[in-house]
Amino acid sequence: MNIFLERSKSGVTTMIQIKVIKATYIAKFITFILAIVSLIVIGVLVTKGLTMDKSIQAFSYDSEDSINYTKNNEIYEFIISRTIPTIEVVMNEKKSFETYKNFVINISKSIIKIDPKSPGTFLTSEIPLLGLVDKTRLSANVNGESGKVIEDNKEADNKTIQSRGDDIFGDEKPALNANVNPSKPSIIIYHTHTTEAFTPTETQKYSEAGYHKSLDKNYNICRVGEEIKNNIEKNFGIAVLHDMTVHDYPSYNNSYRMSKPTIEKLIKKYPSAEIIIDLHRDAFPEGVDLNAMRKKMVVDVAGKKAAKIMFVVGKANPHWKDNYNLSSKVKQEMEQIAPGITRETLARDKSLYNQEISNKAILIEVGADCNTLDEVLVSANIVAKALGKMLK
Repeated sequence: MNIFLERSKSGVTTMIQIKVIKATYIAKFITFILAIVSLIVIGVLVTKGLTMDKSIQAFSYDSEDSINYTKNNEIYEFIISRTIPTIEVVMNEKKSFETYKNFVINISKSIIKIDPKSPGTFLTSEIPLLGLVDKTRLSANVNGESGKVIEDNKEADNKTIQSRGDDIFGDEKPALNANVNPSKPSIIIYHTHTTEAFTPTETQKYSEAGYHKSLDKNYNICRVGEEIKNNIEKNFGIAVLHDMTVHDYPSYNNSYRMSKPTIEKLIKKYPSAEIIIDLHRDAFPEGVDLNAMRKKMVVDVAGKKAAKIMFVVGKANPHWKDNYNLSSKVKQEMEQIAPGITRETLARDKSLYNQEISNKAILIEVGADCNTLDEVLVSANIVAKALGKMLK
């Protein structure tokens, strides 16, 4: 960059002449590529570290033996988080390709100030002045028409969630004169992965906030929770508290840490709760043939297609057997209602899933991302019926 000063009557005028030197940009490009390759290598090493058995690990409780090293792990986490602040230490988390992909992206943001998902960061890295622009005041679409800036989370919160609360079997009569006291719920439903959504269809389309994720609570897992709540209250007269706080957006990696304070407050506020449910849907890795997976995840119930249901138990807590036994009771009730509706319970030696908070806590996955919302809502009927019969 060369700067020339030119005298004029009005004073001194600064003229800036920018010389584009190809070699400089080539060097920057090579540096960027090397940085990305380094980050990928780091990601692979971290992945291997997370999946190693019989070793002390800083990132998660990966085995029952590692429970003994809890305090050491906390020390490691402290050192890592202070040394490299951008690293989100993942604990009690279901690992996925997306988790590690986000890990690499976060490192990229911190070290070279570039977000591979955001082209704007490439520009602001070369033209710093653009970083001063208030991007919230700008919006456009591919047709060049004016758009509007919306805050997806608030818009979703303001929507009325559609729900029927119907009994697909037709053998339950609405609880007449039921005294449903919302201040003393018997069941609490919340969502660690609140934005989990399902395979879109012609009649069930939604705006994605990630791969099969949505902030629209009419189409994500919150819709399923609302269906369960309304069904139980309508047909069994049992109060249900359904919390729809978003814990996995914009950051997915810290979801369980985000949801832990939520459920702790709810348990303290509503000690009457007999069952605390973290409601999810399962997911298959990107690139997997979801049509093939559907064959394993769909079952016929009362002439309708229903999504299979799975229970998940984290065994890295002192009362995991209580959590497991409660899950088994609910599962058995479901099987009596709709034989074949459940999958084998997934019990992980290395995980907690926040179930250490209470021996009444269970994790239910209704369907998967290969299922449609309609299929999952049929299964929601079964979940509601099973819970209602247990607590009736």
